[in-house]
Formats: sequence, C-alpha cells, structure tokens
Amino acid sequence: MLKLNPNRVHLQRDTFFTLGGNSLSAMHFVSRCKADGIRLAMADINRGNTLAGLAKLAVERAGDATMDLQPPEFTHGPFSLTPVQRLYFSWDLTDLHQWPLPLLMKLTTPRSLDEWRGVVTSLVSRHDMMRARFDQVDGEWQGRVLPIDEDPVVVNQCTLAAETDYWRVIDETHTMMNITTGPIYLAYVMNYRDTQYFYLSLHHLIADNTSMNILAQDVSTLLSGQSLSYKTLPYPIWSQNLDGLSDRVSLKPGQLPTEGELTLPPSDVDPTPHSPFIQRDQLVISNLDASTAFALDQFGYCDITAEDIILTGLLLAYTDVFNCDSIPLQYTSHGRNALGNSWDVSHTVGFFVNFCPIVLRRNEGNELASTVGGVQSVLRGVSDFAVKYMLSGQTMKSPIAYNFLGKHDISDSAGTKGLEVIDIVASDEFQEQRVNMDPIPLIFLAKYTGECLPLMISYESSRYSEKCMSAVMEKWEEGVRHILLQLKSQE
Repeated sequence: MLKLNPNRVHLQRDTFFTLGGNSLSAMHFVSRCKADGIRLAMADINRGNTLAGLAKLAVERAGDATMDLQPPEFTHGPFSLTPVQRLYFSWDLTDLHQWPLPLLMKLTTPRSLDEWRGVVTSLVSRHDMMRARFDQVDGEWQGRVLPIDEDPVVVNQCTLAAETDYWRVIDETHTMMNITTGPIYLAYVMNYRDTQYFYLSLHHLIADNTSMNILAQDVSTLLSGQSLSYKTLPYPIWSQNLDGLSDRVSLKPGQLPTEGELTLPPSDVDPTPHSPFIQRDQLVISNLDASTAFALDQFGYCDITAEDIILTGLLLAYTDVFNCDSIPLQYTSHGRNALGNSWDVSHTVGFFVNFCPIVLRRNEGNELASTVGGVQSVLRGVSDFAVKYMLSGQTMKSPIAYNFLGKHDISDSAGTKGLEVIDIVASDEFQEQRVNMDPIPLIFLAKYTGECLPLMISYESSRYSEKCMSAVMEKWEEGVRHILLQLKSQE
C-alpha cells in the first residue's frame, strides 16, 4: 500500500506513520485488513504500534471471536454541543442555516440515480451527524440525531444546459439547508451529455475540512464497489471528549487566550496519549484542534495528541488534505459561508492540499504565554492583508507552491536568541507535489510536547498573483519577527 522497499522496513522499529503513512492511508489499510479478516482498528495504528506490534495484536485477536473492534452503538438521540458549536451559535450571524461545506465530483463514468441513492444512504448510515438537527429551547441550542427511518435520504437529479451550469445549481441550492427542520446536507446529481457531476454539501456545524475529505474518500470507496466496513465513534462520546479537553485547559477552540492562559493541563490529569478525541476516521465537527492534529500528522508529527494541542485559530476558510487512488475523480470545492467569504478550488485527486507548518523550538525556557500578543497581531494582520487581495479578484493561471521546506532563519534576522526555525522534514514524494493554499490565511497555534510552537499558514494560491503571494509572505514573516521580538523582550 505504501509502495516501500521491504529491505528498508524494520519490523521492530517502524510504525505505519514513520514509513510515510497518514490518516487516510491508515483508513485504507484498516479497511483492507478487515476485508481479509485481520482484526485491527484505527486506534491500534494511532497509538504508534510498530509493525511487529500490529502483527502481534492481529494474531492475539484471531482466536477471540468475542472481541469487537466496533465503537459503542449509537443510532439516534440527544448530544451535547461541542465548544466550537457553542461558539458558532454565539456569533452574530445573519443566517445560522447557511454555512455550507461543498464537495463536487466529476465522474468519468456516470452512475444511475439508484446507485447514488445507495451511496448517500451508506454515508448517512455511517455518519450519524448527517442526521443531526439543532433546536433552540428556552434560548439554549441543543443537538439531536434522528433515527435513520425518520430522515429519508433525498438525492436530487437535474440535466445541465451547459457544462459549467453546475455553478448555477450550487448557487441556487445552497440556501435550502435548515439546521432545525432539515435538510442539513444536500446531494445533487447533475448530468451533461456523457459527463456527470455529484455535489454533496454539509452544514459546517456537522462537518469540517477533514470531514469533507473523509466523505470524498467514502464516496470513492462506495463507487469502486466496496463497502464502508466500520462505523465511526458515537458523536456523544466525541462531544464529551472535546468538552473535557476544553475544560482542562481553560480554553475554547477558536478563541485567542488572554495573557497567561497558555498552560498545560494539570499534572494530575492522565494525558491519555491517543484518546478518542483524535478519532480521525469520522466526521469531526468544526473542530480546529482535530484539523491541526490531522495536518501535523501529514508532516510526520505522529506523536502529537489531543492534550498537546491547546489552542487553534478561528477557522474562516476551507482546507483539504485529500489523496485517493481508487477512482479517477475531479475534486472541486466551491461555496459561500456565513461570513461572506467565497472560495473556488479545483484539482485532480491525488494532489495534496495541506498546511505548511514552520516550527519554532523553545531552547531556553521562554514562556509560551508571552507570544500571545504577537500571534494576535499575525492573525489580524495577515488575514486583513490577504482578504483585501482576494476580494480584488487577482488570480493566476497556474497554482504556485510557496516552498516552506527550505530554511527560513528569521530568528537571526530578528536578532533573537533562544529560538530557532526547524526545517520541515518531508518525503521526496511530497516535495515533488505542489502545495495549494487557502483563500484566507490560517494560523494555528498549538502546544507540542511542551517544547515546540508550530505556526501554520495556508492560502489558496490560485487566488493570488506571484507578487501578491510574496507580499503576503513578507507580512507573515513580519508578524513572526514580532513574536520573536516579544519573546526577546521577556528575557
């Protein structure tokens, strides 16, 4: 699956991730194992078991018919809102019902409407949150999941007069969502001559960027004739884990902390290195912490855990980390969210879109809390700067990659001792791929094993001219220098 040279694999030392695997390829691996009767779960891989360790687990479980690797059963009922969902309802939005996350697939082989109904039915059955509803009771928002038989699957079909008319259908239908009465997702099959498009859009309350990648992978799996072999973690458990983490660190995802709030969880709390919080194989709910961990995983930070990540920036854009080789599809995202931002990204499946982290390692015990003011400046400055260029309509004919893999020793230029910029170590395969970026720059601030402060920034390069990209990067580096100078002033 990972196309490795067997002579370079060390069974007692190597793990799935250190060999170049990521969360999505791990899902493929687990599914293939289950199809062959090998009893391994995503949690086994996420715990960092070596290949020998995984083999031992598989042998031990082979004779245990009572062992069930499926998560606890949950089909419907109430659930507690996550911190990010509560944050969403606290915003002064013009329309709570309209914040779609879109997925548009162009198929080389059209499928029948019945086949698409089967695909969507499987998605709704596997991902409980596609049956979610949100109600306001006595001024408080509450969540619930409908039973499968109370939420009929609807797949709409239409014929396009021109191939590009799919944008018209998307624009006309994105206002149809309703988080209280439904639908909370939209599914459309659009035909133009011998070409077929499948459009799936979910409200941001029930999905985030990682979720859409998982759904795209699920659709691809189903279209290739395979089944979705396992169900995901029940959402009430997911919600409880997020709530517990948020309470422990006294932070809410999406909110910048005040001075002194960047602290580790209490020492008496079991860190639970790979808790269900990092359950990367299910729909996650607008959770920026999980997205950050997912992105870090792609760059080899395999031992990062939920408890290491204590803060992320506010998600205002769409990012995807998607790779698929089972069916030739074109993957396109297009939409307009509740904050009035729009995006349009198109690429061929197998082309990675990812976060680009630069890691500042703390060498001399500087308190991370002193970086808060600088991070706020970067978040405001870069976002305002980039939005201005995005709205001006500047585009480029072909995407460019702003290469973060080289050395950016901005610590020297800032005259700051005690910090160094760590190069990102990536595989040759990744270095050969171009890195697309998002409409609005995102900066995620996270705590990594108490020593590192990853800063990640991303853009969608097709929105920017090369001159604009350079100007944005100059602004970003200026912000990071500001952080470093703040640290220097604290010495």
